[in-house]
Amino acid sequence: MPGLTISYSAGINASNLIAIRGVSGLPSPIGTSQATAVYLDGVYLSRPNAAFFSLDDVERVEVLRGPQGTLYGRNATAGAINIITRLPGDTLRGGANVSYGNFNTVQARGSISGPLAEGFSAGLSGSYDEHDGYFENTVTGNDFGDRKSYTVRGTTRYVNSDESLSAVVSADYSKSDRQDAFRNVYAGPVYVGIGDPDKIAIDAVSEGLAGSYTKSGGVALTINYSVNDSVDLVSVTSYREVEASDNYDLDGTPAPAIFTRSFNTSDTFNQELRAVYSTDRLHVTAGANYFTEDATYALAPFGPPRATYALTAPANTSDLAAYAIFGQIEYDVTPTVTLVGGLRYNSEQRDFVVDYTGAPIPGRRTTGRIDDDVVIPSGGVNWQLSPDVLVYGKVSRGYQAPGFNAQPGAAATVPNTFDAEEMTAYEMGIKSQFVDRRVTLNAAGFWYDYSDLQVRNTIGLGLTSISNAGAATVEGVELTLSGLVTDSLTLSGQVTYLNAEYDDFCEAISGGTPLNGDPLCSTPTYADRVGKPLEFGARVVRRRKPRLPHAGRRCWGVVLQLGLCVGRHFLLHRCERSHRQHGRLGTDGRACRLCVERRPGGLSLRQEPDRRTIRRPRAPWTADARAKSRQRSSYLRAGSSLSVLTHYRTNRPPCAWARGVIRMQVLPLTGWAFAA
Repeated sequence: MPGLTISYSAGINASNLIAIRGVSGLPSPIGTSQATAVYLDGVYLSRPNAAFFSLDDVERVEVLRGPQGTLYGRNATAGAINIITRLPGDTLRGGANVSYGNFNTVQARGSISGPLAEGFSAGLSGSYDEHDGYFENTVTGNDFGDRKSYTVRGTTRYVNSDESLSAVVSADYSKSDRQDAFRNVYAGPVYVGIGDPDKIAIDAVSEGLAGSYTKSGGVALTINYSVNDSVDLVSVTSYREVEASDNYDLDGTPAPAIFTRSFNTSDTFNQELRAVYSTDRLHVTAGANYFTEDATYALAPFGPPRATYALTAPANTSDLAAYAIFGQIEYDVTPTVTLVGGLRYNSEQRDFVVDYTGAPIPGRRTTGRIDDDVVIPSGGVNWQLSPDVLVYGKVSRGYQAPGFNAQPGAAATVPNTFDAEEMTAYEMGIKSQFVDRRVTLNAAGFWYDYSDLQVRNTIGLGLTSISNAGAATVEGVELTLSGLVTDSLTLSGQVTYLNAEYDDFCEAISGGTPLNGDPLCSTPTYADRVGKPLEFGARVVRRRKPRLPHAGRRCWGVVLQLGLCVGRHFLLHRCERSHRQHGRLGTDGRACRLCVERRPGGLSLRQEPDRRTIRRPRAPWTADARAKSRQRSSYLRAGSSLSVLTHYRTNRPPCAWARGVIRMQVLPLTGWAFAA
C-alpha cells in the first residue's frame, strides 16, 4: 500500500506504530493520541495490535490517507484503517486453514457463520499461531524468540423483516506471549551494523525472565435504522480493555547488566451517533462522538535482571474524556462536479499523574490537566470526467491533541506537557479505469504544511523528553497501476516517492538516533531540541533538518498473479516483489504463493519459497491442508488484502528500518524483522 508503514515499537505496549505518508504520531504508551485511527467494523481501537488482521473472516481492509474526522469516529491526523469482517447471514458458510512449517510453526484459522432463527444469524472465527525461537543465544546455546498467540471473535446479527433495522453484537478476545530481544547497532553516533541476524547474546538470567504478553478484548453493539428512503441512522457503542507487559534485557549483551519491565493498561468506552441524509443532489452526514480512556503505565527500575522489581519508576495514570460534533456536506453542482465541505468540533480533557515517589531514588508526584478545543475544517471538489475517470482535489486540517510525557525522570519538578500539533494537507489526484475496466490507474500528489510537531527524545536510561519541534514539510506522489492482462493473469505495481523533513530543527544525537546522512548542526550545544537547557547539562552533537522518523523516501512493489480454472480445480500463483528505502537501510520483500484447490472442498497446497527483509535467515517451508464449504478461498482473500498492512508481529513480509537500539521481532514463516 503506497505510503503506509506499520511497525512495532518497544515500550508502546499492545499498539502498532502506524505511519501514513510519514505522519506517525508518538511512540508512547500513555499520554498521547493515535495519529492513525484504526476501526474494526466501525469500532475504534485505541490500541491497534495485530490480532485482528489474522482473523479468518476479514472481508477487506480500507486505508484512507490524509486527515480524517468529519464523517465518523475519532479525529485522525495521518489517516484511518478500516478492518471490515464478513457479517453472518442466512447462508451457512465456513472454512479452515491449518499449516505447519519449520521451527515447529503452527498456524490455524477458521470461521463459521449461518442462520439461527428467522432474522437471527451468528458467526464465530478464530486464529492460532505458534512457533519456536528463530535465534540462537550464543551464551546459553538455547533457541530464543518463541511466540504463541490466539484470537477468537463472535458475532450475532438481527435483521427485521423489511430490512429497515439491523443490530450486530460482537465480542472478541486475544492473547499473545512472545520473546523479544534488543540489539544495539549504534555505538554513540557511529553505525556498527546488525551483525549475524540468526544469533543473539544475552545472559542466562535475562533469557529466563525476558518475555512479553498482551491481552485485549471488547464488546460492541452496532445498530442501523433506515427511517425512510432519505434518512439512515447509525449507533455504535463499544467497550474495550487492553493489558500488556514487556520484559527486556535492555543492554543486549552477555553481561547481566540492565533489565527492564513495564506494565500498561487501557480501558475505553466509545459512543457514536450518525445520521445520513441523501437526495438526488445533496448528501449530508452529521454525528457526535464521545470517547473515554482510563490508562495506566508503570516502569520498573533499571538494574541487574531479577523478577522482584516494583513497578514504581514511575507509576502513571491518565483519564481522558473527548467529545466531538462533526458533519460533511456533498452537493452536486452539475451532474459531473461535486463540492465537498466538512467541519469537526473537538474537545478533549486529560487528567494525569506521574508518580516517582516509590522509585529507588524517590522523586515527586506531579499531577496536571490538559484541556483543548479546536475546529477542524475540510473541503474539496470531485470532477467525474467520465463514468470511469474521477479527478479530485481537497484540502483538510490535521490535528493531534496535546499530552504529557510518561518518563520525565525522578528529578522532574513539574510535568512535561506538550502542545497540540497541526497540519494543513493539500492533495490532488485521479482514480480511473480503462479498457473496459481491465486497467486501473490511481495517482495522487500531496503537500503537507506540518507545524508544532510532537517529538520524543531519549535523554538518558529510562528518561525521555517530549516537546513541540517547529515545522516540517511532507510532500510526495503515489502511483498505482493494475491490469487484467488475460482472464487468468493480473499484473499490478505501485510506486511512492516521499520527502518528509523538518524545516528548521536540530535533533540531539543519542545512542538511538540514526544519522541517515543528515548534515550536522554547526556546533554542539547544551540545549535540547527547542533551546531549553538540558536537565543533566550534557554536551550533545546535533543533526540539522533530519527526516521524519517513519518516512521512507522511496517505495515500490510489483505483484504478478496467475489464476487458472481446470474443471473442479482452481490454481492461483502469486508473486510479490517490494522495496522500501529508509535512511541508511533499504529493505526488500519477496514472496511467492502457490495454491491448488479442488472445489468445493479437498486438499490445498501452497509453496512459499522466499521471504526476505535485509537478510533472510534459514529458509522457511510450509505445507497447508484446508477444507472449504464455499468455493471462494478465504486464504486467498486474506493473502491479497492483508499483506500490505501486516509488516510486524504477523505472518506477512516485514518492512522496517534501523534506529539506534533495534528490536528484533520474530515472524511466523518469515524469520525476523526490525522495529525501532
